[in-house]
Amino acid sequence: MKMKNEINQKRFGLQLGSYIIYFVILCITMLSSCCHDEVVVDEELLIKYNEIANPVKTIKNTEGIDCYIDYSDGMCDKIKSVSNYYLELTDFLKGKNNSVNFFKVGASDTTPKINIDSLESDFRNPKNYIDPVSKLHAAISKMTASKSKSSIFITDFEKIEGGRVISNPQAPTAFLKMIDNTAWAQNDFKEWLMSGNQIDIFARKIVVKLNDNMLYTIVFTPDGIIKDEAAYKKSVLKFLIDKKDDNTIHTTYTANNFKIEQAGKDEAIGDANDNLIVQKNITKTKDKGFEYYHFKSEDLISLNTDESQKDKRIINKLKITPQLPNFTDIKFDIKSYDITSSITELSKSLTQEAPEIDSNVETGVKDTIANKPIKFKYEKGQEVNDIFEFVYNTDTKETGIKIKSDFTGVTENLIYRIDIIVKTAKLQDFTVENTSFNLNYPSSFSINPLSRSLEYAMKDVSTNIEDRIIYSIYIKIDK
Repeated sequence: MKMKNEINQKRFGLQLGSYIIYFVILCITMLSSCCHDEVVVDEELLIKYNEIANPVKTIKNTEGIDCYIDYSDGMCDKIKSVSNYYLELTDFLKGKNNSVNFFKVGASDTTPKINIDSLESDFRNPKNYIDPVSKLHAAISKMTASKSKSSIFITDFEKIEGGRVISNPQAPTAFLKMIDNTAWAQNDFKEWLMSGNQIDIFARKIVVKLNDNMLYTIVFTPDGIIKDEAAYKKSVLKFLIDKKDDNTIHTTYTANNFKIEQAGKDEAIGDANDNLIVQKNITKTKDKGFEYYHFKSEDLISLNTDESQKDKRIINKLKITPQLPNFTDIKFDIKSYDITSSITELSKSLTQEAPEIDSNVETGVKDTIANKPIKFKYEKGQEVNDIFEFVYNTDTKETGIKIKSDFTGVTENLIYRIDIIVKTAKLQDFTVENTSFNLNYPSSFSINPLSRSLEYAMKDVSTNIEDRIIYSIYIKIDK
């Protein structure tokens, strides 16, 4: 009996030893797997991920300027009255640093090109204004279709597809039959603005046959030029802004111009709170619309619980200034997502080894026997509402992010994307346009196709501004 117990004890000891060895191996395997799955966050990975998560249509600027001139006969007296105003613009356009194409707008549906060296390219010459109709829509459509190129249009916005304007009509209905008083440019303006681009109107007051009117220089500027300081300085928009005087009304239309400044861009920790320990940060990606910060849970908790620290924001020096003259009461907010799994899968797909292929000698059928390719499928990630809090400083205009006061840390190393979005934005009224951008005729007859086109286009665009992602902060928190 004693011998049998000894045998059982030895057997139990061997089994226990086996279980311990198995448990140790399992722990090592799990630890190894965990370490292997721990994604290394670097600039290249973040750029690729951000391009997928928040795709931004970046269109490379096309060099040169397209200048369209309304050469209908109704423009003759109008252009004559302000010809000196366009003298400097002519010199600028034909300057050695510019590549300019001139186009004639009038009776043709094709807006024929004008030789830059010909007399026809001088839009101050009244002899050029001979076309009996003004098919302006063809020009607007061409300008707004070219999303990457600056263009300008000199016009009174009087669109007449057929017939001839009567010089002194006795009844307003005579004009209604010929002049398009609808918001005929609405969809073209909308298409241009929805691409993130900008429209500027330079309206010059003129008096023709005792009627007050406006002559317009409409400027279409791509977003790439607006946000490229060097390109903007050389642009026709900048030139016209600089030469604007008291006789010119200037209005701007955009839903995409947000100025982003990093107050701490030259400091080691970037836009993070100076009183917070930052493990790693990537801030030179501002032009790509995001930054990255790496923190430890204990450091975040320490900042939160330190009563001597009054500023609890973990990001506190990021300044986002909306430059949207058509909107008021603009408020921001954040949406946060746990992207740990998603960005890890992307990292695996980018760093995977080449697949091992085996070919059956009998059938010739090829099969992947190792390193099967990982196909990355983007998933937005689980929305997170219990960690991050948005703070906006109305005094400094700083956009801040806090950790909520009840934060107790994370149980594993996690990566988050925090999108700064437009929460609300109210479209302003169009009092200036509706008052000033009119075509006035005898018998107190007035129409407003330009102001209506702009107003309706901006109303269409404004429906898409809320929830728009302005900037993203990627944050990694270690347990």
